Amino acid sequence: MNVQRYKIFIDFKNDFSFSFKFCIFAFIFLERFIIVEILVNKGIKGYKEQEVAYKDTAKAYESGLVEVFATPAMIALMENTACSSVNDFLPEGFATVGTSVSIEHLKATPLGAKVWCESVLEFQEDRKLTFSVTVYDETGIIGKGTHERFIINVKKFMEKLNKK
Repeated sequence: MNVQRYKIFIDFKNDFSFSFKFCIFAFIFLERFIIVEILVNKGIKGYKEQEVAYKDTAKAYESGLVEVFATPAMIALMENTACSSVNDFLPEGFATVGTSVSIEHLKATPLGAKVWCESVLEFQEDRKLTFSVTVYDETGIIGKGTHERFIINVKKFMEKLNKK
């Protein structure tokens, strides 16, 4: 089969939502015939906040003995923030999956405190998305790092998974 490679550039200054959805549509339509690279301008932002509940503590995760915001809970908040920042721009049948996390947990946060995460899409290489993620509490930054996600066709992904 003769494979052709096309690059599509999206200019978000005018209509971010339409441009991204159009390029994903082109990707879905053409994915069986050609390889499409979607080049996305960096800067997509995400935001999530929560109150630290007992279920979010190191004691509950059994990753420590103290009732403070657990590193695994912070990572989950980071992944959720990055994931939700692009979900609205993916067409039906597509999603992202987390593939890599490289973070630092800098400060402890007590039970009951408000924490929030901000993510920014920094790079895209084909279907790989790289985000910077930063988590805050009322005292400032408590965690930071990078998170990678991959755009997948859910049906194809699950078919491959079920063959294992």
